[in-house]
Amino acid sequence: MNRLFIIGLLIFCLPVQGQKSSIKIGKHENFFLTINEEETYVVLDKNFKSNTEPIRQETNINLKRNSIDIYLNWVNPLQYKIIFQDSIINDPRIEEIKKYFKENFTGLAGGTSLLKATSSNIRPLDCSNINGQDKVSKLFPEVYNSFPAGSFNAGTDLCKYWQLMYATLNLDLNKEEEKIKKIIKSIYAAKTPSEALQSHSDGIDIIKRLNDSDKEIIARLFYLNQESEAIEDDSMQVLKQKMQNLHQNISSSYDNIKKLVVLLKTYLGQIESSLKKEALDFDNHYRIKTLKLERGNSIELSISISKLELKDDFSVVEKSKIKEHHLLIQKYDFVTPKIATGVFYSSASLNSFGVATNDNDELIVTKNDIDKNTALTGVFLNFNFDIGSQFISPLFQIGVDPTKERPYLCVGGGISIPTNNFAISIGPIWTWNPELNDLDIDDVVDSTSVLEEDLTYEFSTSPRGFYIGFNYSF
Repeated sequence: MNRLFIIGLLIFCLPVQGQKSSIKIGKHENFFLTINEEETYVVLDKNFKSNTEPIRQETNINLKRNSIDIYLNWVNPLQYKIIFQDSIINDPRIEEIKKYFKENFTGLAGGTSLLKATSSNIRPLDCSNINGQDKVSKLFPEVYNSFPAGSFNAGTDLCKYWQLMYATLNLDLNKEEEKIKKIIKSIYAAKTPSEALQSHSDGIDIIKRLNDSDKEIIARLFYLNQESEAIEDDSMQVLKQKMQNLHQNISSSYDNIKKLVVLLKTYLGQIESSLKKEALDFDNHYRIKTLKLERGNSIELSISISKLELKDDFSVVEKSKIKEHHLLIQKYDFVTPKIATGVFYSSASLNSFGVATNDNDELIVTKNDIDKNTALTGVFLNFNFDIGSQFISPLFQIGVDPTKERPYLCVGGGISIPTNNFAISIGPIWTWNPELNDLDIDDVVDSTSVLEEDLTYEFSTSPRGFYIGFNYSF
């Protein structure tokens, strides 16, 4: 008996390992999830936002209704990538019960291009009203002064200059490129929905402006290239080279802008998605998922959070994974089944048949009732009752000794300590009793094997004694 209590004490002192947290969601409570780099927690009552429950790496969510709306605090999608993945599984509590009886009783889930233009958009420049070298020199001194002295022809070159200006007038793509980069940086840096919305508005404006001028830009580039290719006069080669260089520079800037616009549109779309389905009664929280439970099923929900960074080319890439959570979402039940292992001490009165020698030196059948007191290993199925305490919980228990061909059956009750999964239980014990089939007491037999072959084992419907058990749920 002392040895048994030492074993029980050792089990009781086992440290908590792999303990899952558990959160109960009432019929009228919502699930407002808040995620940041330091912590993840849930607010259950919008009226008491300080009443929070931490979400650990593994957490059970017990619902008192059949569905749940998950709301998430606004997180900048350019700074963090949060992935929610859910899958429907069989309720682990039901599987726990099935597993216990089977093993112990039956041996049992694109880019957008800018507008295109064709030569039909091009209207050739009318040079008939152009005159005066002074006018060119005053309007475009930098271009005019770049020509070698005496190489400018006021009649022929003036029209070419004006065509060049037609291709570049009011076109400052470098400035537009810097504006887009600035907007992308501001979107990435946004810490609140209002900041994100302001940057989103700026991005929409510049995309609209570029789309409005897109045809004109393409037409000017086309016309500039066409005019430069048409120049054959040796005296015009300086102008031709400048026109070709200008075409190349503008085309390069234009290509860069198109790439940035594709990124900007993607980022604006992410901001728009992150601001949809705002909670009516909780600031800066947005519904990201609705989960529904069917009878007999649970839902596994994994949440992965990664840090993102903005690269020099203004793409956003994953920098590092911050943390990951695994949630088991299931229907709340007052009773929670758990398989436990441990030892139990039994005191049972058992039938026993044997042989003895009578006065005639013959072997005869005898019967002796024996009291057996022993410590045995056991596998238990504990039904724990939720009374709202983390320190004590009543339980109903079924247990067997799996090491025997005809095991003891324990049915009892007790208490468990949920914080370390330890339980103590007591109750009656049943077993299989040997019974004589054809033989009777005092019958003469030739050997003990004759007795053994005649014995049959029947399960006793009356308790044969009592047990006390110590068990631990891993």
